[in-house]
Amino acid sequence: MPAKGYSGSKFKGSMCIEIIDMFAAGKTSSQFCSRHNISDNTLHRWLDTYPMFSDAWLVANEKAKAYYESLINDHLIEEYKGPKLNMQAIQLIYRTRFEMPQNRIVRLGLTKRTAEEKLESICEAVENGKLTADEAQKLATLIDSTIKVEQHDELVKRLEQLEQANKLGASDDDFIEVPSGE
Repeated sequence: MPAKGYSGSKFKGSMCIEIIDMFAAGKTSSQFCSRHNISDNTLHRWLDTYPMFSDAWLVANEKAKAYYESLINDHLIEEYKGPKLNMQAIQLIYRTRFEMPQNRIVRLGLTKRTAEEKLESICEAVENGKLTADEAQKLATLIDSTIKVEQHDELVKRLEQLEQANKLGASDDDFIEVPSGE
């Protein structure tokens, strides 16, 4: 039974537009909660309860990202020896505003697998929201580099074997081509 004078939820549909406008101006969820005298728990309960508010929340977060990207473009370019982004300031803003940890652990299961399986795991992680596209690209580049190093090492090993065989007096006719994988 609600307390006397308590009419239930403070949520109003107009808050959907308000949160979008606030985030577009660089305000935070804490400021939204403070303005409406609600807790962070209440805010998240509203996100679960009101689909319209949940949709507004997603749009608001995109607006907030656009606001901070605009700040970055306008104010976080250093001019020492040519234009350069101040990455420390950018990372600090993004970590605090969007609650991104400085380091995080993402388990992808990339050990002892083929390159194709590793790339599939990365794609699945992006689809499931575990990795950003940028993180996936960096991992894919790392896998590609690993493949190239392995190919290089294999070629060096083959060349050493050929050189050793030539020192022992073997000719090209003495070699038999073996399909890869055997």
